Amino acid sequence: MSAAALLIIDVQKGMFVDPNMLPFDGAARVARMRTLSNHARAADAPVISIKHDGGPGHPLDAVTPDHAIVDALTPAVGEHVVTKTQCSAFLDTGLADHLRAISATELIICGIQTDYCVDTTVRAALEHGFKPVIALDAHTTYDTPDLDAPTIIAHHNRIWAANFGPVLPSREIQFT
Repeated sequence: MSAAALLIIDVQKGMFVDPNMLPFDGAARVARMRTLSNHARAADAPVISIKHDGGPGHPLDAVTPDHAIVDALTPAVGEHVVTKTQCSAFLDTGLADHLRAISATELIICGIQTDYCVDTTVRAALEHGFKPVIALDAHTTYDTPDLDAPTIIAHHNRIWAANFGPVLPSREIQFT
């Protein structure tokens, strides 16, 4: 039996400030992330929030209010928060050590941006010996000049399911 932990990646206020560039289905996906976090807490499973710090001048600069996690997903007192400076939540953050210290083996992964930080973290989780489980309907991204967000999300869900771990609707994810 594996011990599951929930990773919520980069759901920060700065991801929702530009009305001309909002994450696809953002409110509904954040609501699903909130439901997942509530289920994890009810099962005494760890909830770990990941925040991106893009550095000076970046929209997610740690010294700006936009660096904060959105209100709907504010971490509970005592929950682990990781600040990263690269796409991977594992690179130079101590996340793998923390997960091993709490005996987590399975990582339920959700967040923003599907094609950057979520994808990189899914791949890195496997490289670090964890079993990624991706919440099919609780990650999102933005349209690009080449592809719309639903196409990007569907593509990544197919790639992950074929190569990295189960991709499940959030309502089917269990914390054990």
